[in-house]
Parts: sequence; C-alpha cells; structure tokens
Amino acid sequence: MAVSLCACRPSIDPDLAAEVAPSQSAPTAAYFSEVDGNPEIYTIRLDGTGRRRLTDNPAEDSYPSFSPDGSRLIFESDRDGDFDIYMMNTDGSDQVNLTNSDGNDLSSSWAPDGSFIVFVSFRDGETSEVYRMDPDGANQIRLTNNDFDDEAPHVSPDGRHILTESGRIREKRQIHVMNANGSDHRPLTDIDAYCGYPTWSPDATTITFDSDLDGDLAIFAIDRDGDNLRRLCTSGSASFANWAPDGSTILFTGTTGDDDPRLWTMKPDGSDWRVVPGTPEGAIAPSWNPAHWLK
Repeated sequence: MAVSLCACRPSIDPDLAAEVAPSQSAPTAAYFSEVDGNPEIYTIRLDGTGRRRLTDNPAEDSYPSFSPDGSRLIFESDRDGDFDIYMMNTDGSDQVNLTNSDGNDLSSSWAPDGSFIVFVSFRDGETSEVYRMDPDGANQIRLTNNDFDDEAPHVSPDGRHILTESGRIREKRQIHVMNANGSDHRPLTDIDAYCGYPTWSPDATTITFDSDLDGDLAIFAIDRDGDNLRRLCTSGSASFANWAPDGSTILFTGTTGDDDPRLWTMKPDGSDWRVVPGTPEGAIAPSWNPAHWLK
C-alpha cells in the first residue's frame, strides 16, 4: 500500500514553534500527566490559561474523554484495585465508578449523541473485548467475542459503526471497523506495523490512527473505506489524535526530539503545528471539550 507524505516535514523546536493564540473564549481540553508524581487528569484552555487538576489520589487516573455536551468526563482509574471506568463533572466533582467489575475496564469513549459509552474489558477472559453501556453504567453489553484483543473503540459520528485497534500481537495490530452491535467486524488496514488508537473525523470521511510504519510513532490517515493511506506532516513523534468537533483542527500528543510529550494542534492535512502553551511535558491523550462549539 502506497503511503503519501506531506510536502514538507519541518524540524520544529518547541521553544520556537508557533503557539495557540491567547483568547478569552479559547476551547478547553482534558489530558493526563504525571507532572505531579503519578497519572492525574487535568484541563487547560487551548490558549494555555486555566490549567486545573481534576483528580488527586495515589492511583492512576488517565485517558479522559468529554461527553458530547461537555458537562462530564469519563476516564479510567485503578483506585479500587483494578481498572474501572469512572465519570466525573468537568470540575472534578462527583467521581463515580461506572463499571465496577472484577476485570480491568479501560479505553472508554462516548457515542456522539451521548446515548452510550463504549469501553474495553478483560472481565470475561484473557483477551480484551469491546463492551457498551448506558451513561449511568447500566446495561453493560459485550459486543466482540474474538480470539484476539480489541481495544481503543471509537464510535462513528452517525453512531452506526465502531472502530477498534485489533490483533493478537500488539506490534502488528490493525484498524478494524464493525457495526455498532458488534457484527461484521473486519479490518480496514493491512500494514506491516502497529496501527492503533483510531478516531473518526466529524464528517466521517477520514480515519486517523497511530502507527510506527516509518519507525517513529506518527499519526496517519485513511479514507473511511481504508484507502488513501497517508502520513500527516510530523517531525518527531505524534499520537492520540483528537478532532475538533467542527473538523478544523486536530489536537494531539507530540514530541519534536528528545523532549517529553506535550499538547499540539495541527490542521487535518498535518500542516500548521502549534504547541499549546502552558501544558507541561508529559501531557498525554487529549480530549476536546465540545461545549465551546455548542455556545
């Protein structure tokens, strides 16, 4: 499969790169970081102001995801022994365990209409499988039943399909798609490299994902049918793409050399990298707050 690259891949010094311009109405993002000693969840405005810590305990709290109305966050935590999916308000209050199962529950994300949550669980065996549940944790239903791992589920904008990172060996996992009920689970990529953490563009025409096809971890894109593989313009490492609700910008975790990961934005074609000021090194897995676009 041929891979197209951006016309240029500049070497970006994070101290010289363009920054997101300050704005009183800048959108907010959540992420996790070990800047205070262990993985905790934070929010920050994309102009670099208003950084706020939302969780504070000795356990790991990570991989936050905003609800479609911007009022709540789901995340994973091992504060009760194994990993479960939790929910909290966007100010960090009312933290509630949604899954509370005997096996590890991880990698949660919302349906775009907020009607259900998808996540991954090891509760029924040695492989990770995709489940769905209501936003209050009720009606937990298993969607996949494979002899390989299914992880990082992401629901399509129309709610009809779910992307997964799937495979027996992590280094060779590929991007799969299935119907929202778990049927017709099939691969979209066939690449001799790791492919994971898939996300839909808001118009469902493009799928972005992480891959080490070129050696370093970078964000790639394909059309929704799996064709037109291309690497988005990167220098260094880039991962955890998260699309702005209007499709104009991608927020991601990136490095430009030996520095620790920080938050960056870029255009959907990979151009115009801008570092998010004020985010500490080690900021991982960002999630836009859709509330900015609902005003």
